[in-house]
Amino acid sequence: MVNAKPLVASALSTDAALIAIVPKVRMFDGIAAFTTAPVYPYLTYEEIFNGEALHADNDEVESEVSFRIHLWGTSSLSILAGHVNRLMHGIDLGRNYSMDQDELLDTGQVVKHKIMSYSGTFTA
Repeated sequence: MVNAKPLVASALSTDAALIAIVPKVRMFDGIAAFTTAPVYPYLTYEEIFNGEALHADNDEVESEVSFRIHLWGTSSLSILAGHVNRLMHGIDLGRNYSMDQDELLDTGQVVKHKIMSYSGTFTA
């Protein structure tokens, strides 16, 4: 089994262009937990699949992994999504889908929410 989470986290947290959009890259592995009101924009990511892709000589040779990245903001997320897409392709994760799903908060505020799914195969 390949642990690709550090690879994804590093790609998202060290890119200067992404940090320019999301200062102090507010990134969470899984659900974001805020003790105060969230500061937008931010992103969350989660591993949604990690399975054996190739097995040989009683060992796993390759793993297929999938990640879902959630972008959250109060204005257009297109530029942020472009940076995330570039970074994920840079670590050999291909985009499976992308969708917009705006959220209406209890306060009446509409938060933009873009969901992007990526997958790839890595040598174990």
